[in-house]
Amino acid sequence: MPIWLRKFTFNKLQEHYKKQAESQKQQPQSGNTTNVINEDGTINAPEFAKVSKQYNSKEQRVPKY
Repeated sequence: MPIWLRKFTFNKLQEHYKKQAESQKQQPQSGNTTNVINEDGTINAPEFAKVSKQYNSKEQRVPKY
């Protein structure tokens, strides 16, 4: 692949993902959702613990045969 085509493709992909990230930031958060990952990419431990409890409860477990 020629260098000019690589640069062009990379720039188009970069523009696409920047627009996508901006649109996600502009969308209002609904009351039912929680964000487990902070904007800087770290995990929000208290929220993660709350969310993981619902998946680890006995009612949600599939019986092992």
